[in-house]
Amino acid sequence: MRNERLSINRSLIRFTAILIAIASAPHCVVGQDNAPYARSLFEGVRSARLALDQGRLEYEKKITYNPDTPEAKDRSLKGLLIWNQNSLYGNEFHEVKSTSSRSGEWRIGIRHDGELLLNSNYSGVVIRNVEGDHPWAPDIYDPRILGVNNGPRITLYAEDELFPSGLGWASLVEIETQLQFEHHESPVTASHVRWHYDAKYASDFWISNQPHFPIHQMNIQSGRDRYRCYYDDDSPIPNRIVNELLENDGTVKRHVDMRIVSLDTESSIDESNFKIDRLEMDIGEQVSDSRIRRVIGFWDGEKIVETQEAAFKNAASSNAQAANTDSETNPYVVSLAIGVIALAALVAWRRFG
Repeated sequence: MRNERLSINRSLIRFTAILIAIASAPHCVVGQDNAPYARSLFEGVRSARLALDQGRLEYEKKITYNPDTPEAKDRSLKGLLIWNQNSLYGNEFHEVKSTSSRSGEWRIGIRHDGELLLNSNYSGVVIRNVEGDHPWAPDIYDPRILGVNNGPRITLYAEDELFPSGLGWASLVEIETQLQFEHHESPVTASHVRWHYDAKYASDFWISNQPHFPIHQMNIQSGRDRYRCYYDDDSPIPNRIVNELLENDGTVKRHVDMRIVSLDTESSIDESNFKIDRLEMDIGEQVSDSRIRRVIGFWDGEKIVETQEAAFKNAASSNAQAANTDSETNPYVVSLAIGVIALAALVAWRRFG
């Protein structure tokens, strides 16, 4: 009996040693056994990105489709994103040649004080609550979630999307694997980790254990929706994001190439960026409030008034006052007026004097 117990104990010791060896191996599949390391990478991403509590980012985006995709049109877009801790402004547009003052595809969105202020070429000006069902929520987003969320919307807060504790869990797939990227001369070293949103849905990430914890790749739907991120400097926000949506046979259905033109996270952001006048509304444009399901007024260039007639009248009055002010204060206009008066007096003196 004693020998049997010793044999069992030795077997348990050997089995435990094997488990420890597997968990310690640098390139083994370890699942949730090494979750603390995976969690530390996600927490690093969260901290590095949330530290950018304000900023201004300009970008260009090219979207191309498989020629066999019905009714899909390739297009090039430009955009501007401005954010601070509580608010977000976004303006994305696709220009086409036209004689009108504003043409093509465009959308402007502001998230501020629990409200959404929206304007686009197909919905007009609408005010909504941030919370609730949104049949139309533009893909204007906090740039701190670039490469983290595959369906960014203006309604999403970075604090809720950057792997918050209690709203998902982490697992480790492989430590320090090598990724060979286009435009990279040498492979990128990153750990393959997985974020589980619930028991059925998870996304795969390749994150480097570096000061800004860059996310180099994100795979969704078993890799059918893939994002690759490129970095040129020390910012945790990538300067290029390439997204490919694949068909079941592996062919590319949609290719999106987004490049950051400029990024400023040092200059202060004024609250005026999140006011309704940043929606670039035309004079007399109708403003609707979906929360009460009615039109609340018309834009006069400075504020919302009850009638469209009042909007045009106020705008005309403001323009006239501005013209009068300019003529009174502009030294060139004043000099011209004096010259005209002097010339008229001279002509009159010669004629009647």
